[in-house]
Amino acid sequence: MPGPTKNLSPTKHVKKLPRFIEPALAELVKEPPTGLDWIHEVKWDGYRIQAHIENKKVRLFSRSGLDWSSKFPLFAKELKSLSVHNAILDGEVVCLDQEGRSHFHKLQEALKKKESQHLYYYLFDLLFLDGKDLRDRPLQERKEWLKKTLRSGAPGRVLYSDHMQGPGKPLVKAACAYGLEGIVSKDLKSSYHSGRSSQWLKSKCHLRQEFVIGGYSPGSRNEFGALLVGVYEDEQLRYAGKVGTGYTEQAIEGLKRKLKKRERRKSPFQLNSPREKGLHWVKPDLVAEVTFANWTTDHLLRMAVFQGLREDKLPRDVLHEGLKKRMPKPQRTPLVAMTNPTDLLYKKERLTKLQVARYYQDVAPWILPHLASRPLSLLRCPEGTKRCFFQKHLSGKVPESVLPIRIKEKSEVETYLTIVSKEGLGALSQMRVLEFHTWGSSADNVEHPDQVVMDFDPGPGVPWKRIIEAAQEFRKILSRLGLKSFVKLSGGKGLHVHVPIAPVYSWKQIKNFARTLAYEMKSRHPERYTLSMSKAAREGKIFLDYFRNERGATFVAPYSLRARELSSVALPLSWRDLDKTKQGDEYTLAKTYKHLKQRKTDPWRDFFKEAPRISILSPA
Repeated sequence: MPGPTKNLSPTKHVKKLPRFIEPALAELVKEPPTGLDWIHEVKWDGYRIQAHIENKKVRLFSRSGLDWSSKFPLFAKELKSLSVHNAILDGEVVCLDQEGRSHFHKLQEALKKKESQHLYYYLFDLLFLDGKDLRDRPLQERKEWLKKTLRSGAPGRVLYSDHMQGPGKPLVKAACAYGLEGIVSKDLKSSYHSGRSSQWLKSKCHLRQEFVIGGYSPGSRNEFGALLVGVYEDEQLRYAGKVGTGYTEQAIEGLKRKLKKRERRKSPFQLNSPREKGLHWVKPDLVAEVTFANWTTDHLLRMAVFQGLREDKLPRDVLHEGLKKRMPKPQRTPLVAMTNPTDLLYKKERLTKLQVARYYQDVAPWILPHLASRPLSLLRCPEGTKRCFFQKHLSGKVPESVLPIRIKEKSEVETYLTIVSKEGLGALSQMRVLEFHTWGSSADNVEHPDQVVMDFDPGPGVPWKRIIEAAQEFRKILSRLGLKSFVKLSGGKGLHVHVPIAPVYSWKQIKNFARTLAYEMKSRHPERYTLSMSKAAREGKIFLDYFRNERGATFVAPYSLRARELSSVALPLSWRDLDKTKQGDEYTLAKTYKHLKQRKTDPWRDFFKEAPRISILSPA
């Protein structure tokens, strides 16, 4: 099959295309860059779509990786006509008016009515072509090959997104005068980088971005007044203000139906939550597109106008675009940052020190909330899993990203280790830490635990099904007390159930509480459970280990690897997924990666939002 790859510069060759590539994103700037090394494109107001062509099969993915092929069959049909074996293309689907301006709300209306006469797919980048990974090639070269590739197909609604070179300031002015959203400026020499970077910059005519919906206020329009919206800041949802205009009656009806299904009792805003009476709170899983005049000094919206809901953006990715300081995307540890990166830590799986470090960098958004500012005990393995030792206290020289916590123990003050960042994770990976164990309290409130942990540790002869039944029984007891529970595989033989609580009780109270629950379970089924640490007493029984709730005791952190023959992970699961598991060490590093890519939601994402009091206890 003839194609445009005849003179393509040598680059990395792949046999199979990746399923999805996180798209490159532009940083918001007040003024566009100048100089001949920059090009400027129209900032389209639509849905970012990544097209995958492989063996004449076309799949279209949203910016968050959802398969949206069924939404745009017209574009899939046109892309099949391109003379390529396989390719990955990046672009934006838009709905144009008669003057060639794109409108997001018109695109939503067209999709609802299944009308396609005004829809176009503008392509501005080429990531893979005929088995060659082009992401390391300069943008100028990628765009040249994109233009040639599109010429090989029949003309239609899949179009090349052209650009201009030169000073960006007059182009922004012209774009705004014409009624466009703005421009995107790109470094011609840049490679393709997933995530937000300064190699792509966006200049907007009006302030506009996405916001997470956390509730709504009452009003005269069918009991609807305004949306309450926010942005994520260091993994916490900050209230950003009200959006009170821009709604049609049809939009209000649709919103009310969605919001009613998501109502909850407590505010989802951890920062700056409004305290007016009569507000309705909702589960924060909807994203709205909003235009607004500016931000106040308190970072609240002024003159906000609703544009529509965004189905292509994850709530956790919604940040304050105007702030320079933002939660960074997970970045993999570079090879040069590690000493002895090829040393084998898991010999049976041939997993190296670098691969372990990369794993912890990749899961940093999930593991860090369970480690940050908590006293840690670390299992270090200098020679792989065969020879390991625990480190509880600070000793010797440690990196700056590993922080000291001073805690009084009996008559002495001991210094523990903790971390607060990905850099800290990387530093501990350099120290060959495989396992992370943590206290059930934070460093700033060390005498008051913020969770209860029950370890279901099976003795010889206990089937896995019975361990699951035990955890489910414990969950029911907690539910009757109004407590929500979260389950994780231990990475060993058993299960751990975590119960977030308000940090207002003493260690003694929480240990007695956990022991009482364990005794209740044992009294019901003495043939199944034991509360004795003795190995002889565990034959055919499950040890209900409530001792994890003592001051100074630890438990393995969620997402931590275990230092065993295989790289098992202490993996958090949903209660539904638990029923599908076969054993506590089922998920190795490789299988965990696969699971994380496939799961649609984080089953523990509300863990730190749940902090109820225990009804049968009085605060210490």
